[in-house]
Amino acid sequence: MRERFFRFLARLVTKHNKKVLLFCLFLTVVLVAVSGRLTMKTQIADMMPKGIPQIEEYMDIIDEYKSVMTVMLTIESDTKDVTAMKTCAEDLVSRLENITLYKPSHPEKMGLGQKIALMQGKYPIRGVVYDTVQLVDRIDYKVDNEFIEQSGMIIQKTRDLENMTTMYGSLELPALIRNINDNFEQEFIDDSENLSSIDGEAQAVQGLEGMRKFISSIGNYIASGDSAKTAEAIEAFIAGDQYFISPDNTMMLLMLHPAVSMEQFDDAMYLGYRIDDTLSVIQDTYPDLTLGRSGAMMIQIDENNTMAKDFGWSSVIALLLILLLLIGSFRTWKNPFYSVVTLAVALIWTTGLIALILHYINMMSASFGIILIGLGIDFGIHVISGFRDGREQGMSVEDAIFFMFNRSGAGIVTGAMTTAIVFFSLWLTGFEAYSEMGIAIGSGILTTLFAMLLLLPALIVWDNKGYSVTGNLLRKMHLGFIVNIWNSAGKGCMAFFRIPLFDVISRPLQFGFLNHTGAFVSKLPAAITIVLISGILAFLSIRSFSRIYFEYDISNTI
Repeated sequence: MRERFFRFLARLVTKHNKKVLLFCLFLTVVLVAVSGRLTMKTQIADMMPKGIPQIEEYMDIIDEYKSVMTVMLTIESDTKDVTAMKTCAEDLVSRLENITLYKPSHPEKMGLGQKIALMQGKYPIRGVVYDTVQLVDRIDYKVDNEFIEQSGMIIQKTRDLENMTTMYGSLELPALIRNINDNFEQEFIDDSENLSSIDGEAQAVQGLEGMRKFISSIGNYIASGDSAKTAEAIEAFIAGDQYFISPDNTMMLLMLHPAVSMEQFDDAMYLGYRIDDTLSVIQDTYPDLTLGRSGAMMIQIDENNTMAKDFGWSSVIALLLILLLLIGSFRTWKNPFYSVVTLAVALIWTTGLIALILHYINMMSASFGIILIGLGIDFGIHVISGFRDGREQGMSVEDAIFFMFNRSGAGIVTGAMTTAIVFFSLWLTGFEAYSEMGIAIGSGILTTLFAMLLLLPALIVWDNKGYSVTGNLLRKMHLGFIVNIWNSAGKGCMAFFRIPLFDVISRPLQFGFLNHTGAFVSKLPAAITIVLISGILAFLSIRSFSRIYFEYDISNTI
C-alpha cells in the first residue's frame, strides 16, 4: 500500500510535472489573496484560559463600559495657534464621526466563494445583503455651552454658587473686576491647598488667562467698538473655554468613543485603521500642527504592525541562513534553493489556511512561521538527500524520485504526523493562546508536508528535465535573456561558494565529526557514562517540574 502510494506520487511529479507546478502556482495565488485578510489579536485576555475569575471580570468590564476603548486624540501647536487647532479639530471630527462599515447581514449563510471574496475586500458581493454599522458613538472635544447656559447652575456645588453670587453681585465694571479679583485671592491665595494639585494649578492658570482675555477684550471694545469679541470673552470667562485646550494653549484633546468593543475585533481594528488614515490626511492638511493618538485600540494596532514586521524579517533571515547552511552541506545550490522556495510557498499556504480557519492569530500563534521554518526544512532535507543518493547510484530522474519516496517517504510522513498530533493536542489544554497556536502550527506542518512531497520533487524534476524545454520556449518568445540571467546567477552563486574562505566555513557543515562521535559512543564505558548523566539530568528536571506554575497577572512579568 505504502509503495503504491509513493509510486503514484513519483509518477505524478514526473509524468505530469507541468500540471503539478501550475496547480501549485494557482493555489499559491489564491491563498496569497486570502491571507491578506488575516488579522492579529494581541490582547492578553484573548489568550487566557476560560474560567479565570480575573479574566471574566475584565471581559465584563469591556462589555459594560465601552469607555475602556476610548481613543485619545491630540492636536498640538508649538506656536500656541489656538485658532488653527480649533479649525483642525472641527475638520477632524467631521471626518471621524461618520465612519461606517458595511457588513454582510448573515455571513454564516454565505458560500465559500462569497466568503473568499469578502476576505479579499471585494464589495459588493452578488447575492449578499449588507448592514451599515456606525462605528463611532460620539467625539467629545468641546463643552456644550447651550447646556451650560440653561442648566449650569443646577449642577454646581453650594460653595461655587455662593462664590458666583459674590462675584456677580454687582455688574458695574469696577465692582465686578474687584469682586473677581477678591474671589480669585480667596480661592487660591488664602486657601493655598487648592494649588497643591495639578488640577488646582490648571484651574488657577485658566482663571488668570480668562481674566486677562476678559480685561483685554474690554480694552479692544473701547478702542474699536467691536462687541462680538467682548461677548465671546465674557462667555468664555463665565463658562470656561469651550474646547478642551491645555492651560498653556499648546495642546487640544479629543476623546473618540467607539460604538464597538474589542469583542467585535474585526470591526474595532477596521475603525482603528480608519482613524490612522484620517489622521494622516489631516496631518498633511495642517502641516504646522502635530496630531497624535492613544488608547487600547490604537496600541493594539501598533502591536499588530510591530509584530508583523518583526516576525516577517526574522522569517526572511532564517530562510537565508538555512539556504547558506544547505548549500554548504550539499555543495550545490539548486536543490537547496528549491527546498527553501518550497518552504516559503508552504508558509504562504499555511497563512491562507489560518485566515480561512481562525481568521486571526494571537501573539503565541504569530510565531508559526519561525517554527515551521525550523521543522519543515527537515522534510526538504530528506527529499533532496534521497534524490541525490539515487542519482549518485546512476538512476534516472524518475527512478531517483521513486527511490527517494520509497527510502525517505515513510519517515517524512510519520515524523510530520506525530509532530502535528502533538501540536493539535494543545487544543485540549483550554488555554486559548495554546489552542490557537496548536491549530496554526499543526495545520502548518501538514501543509508543509504536502508541499515538500509534491512541489519540491516537481521543481527538482523540472530542473533536471523540463528546464531545457522551458528555456527553448523562452528563447522562441524572444525572452532568452531570462535564461541567461538564470544561468549567470547560478554560475555566480557557485563561484562564490568555491572561494577558499567559504570552503573553510562550510567544512564543519559536512558533519564529519559524526563518524568520531559514533565510534566514541559505541564503546561500553562511554555509553554507560552517557546513560548515567542522562538519568541524573532527567531526575533533576522532574524534581524542578513541580515548581512550574502559570502566571496570570501580566504585571508580574514586566
